[in-house]
Formats: sequence, structure tokens, C-alpha cells
Amino acid sequence: MSQAAGKGAVTLGQRLSAWVVSPTGPKTTHFWGPVANWGFVIAGLADMQKPPDIISPNMTGAMCSTAACSCGLPGWCSPATTCCWSATPAMRLCS
Repeated sequence: MSQAAGKGAVTLGQRLSAWVVSPTGPKTTHFWGPVANWGFVIAGLADMQKPPDIISPNMTGAMCSTAACSCGLPGWCSPATTCCWSATPAMRLCS
């Protein structure tokens, strides 16, 4: 008998429901914090295409400070998320 037909089969809907309420699901800051960090990366990449005279020095400084402060943060948070681990070095490269 295959696993899909077996008693212990888990459907995609059940796995999705379990993820939504998990400690790293979309109802937590462990999900939305890294999403926001990737937003900073995308904004930094967009700024690379702009002429230097319209880029805000204050915002560039804020991005550098945020990247420096959050560099070790993913290791201190529990549960650790891989999305946060990957966004921080990218943010430092773009700032």
C-alpha cells in the first residue's frame, strides 16, 4: 500500500495549516522580520540604479546601521530562520 493511500498520509492542506501556526509561520515576527529585511535589500538594489545626487545619505546610513546591528541577531533569536540569515549579508552588500 502506498503512503498516499495509507492511514498516516499528510495532505498539503494539513502541512500548510501546521506551518501557519508554527513558531516560524506567517503569524509571527520570525516570519515578517526577515521579509522586511529582504525589502531593505530590494530597496538598496533599486537605489544602485539611481544617480548619486537623489540618494538620501540619511537613509543610506540607516541601512548600514540596521545591517550592522542585525548581523548577529539571527543567531540570538529562537527559533532561528534561514530567511533572516540570508537577508542580513545581502543588506550589508547593498548599503
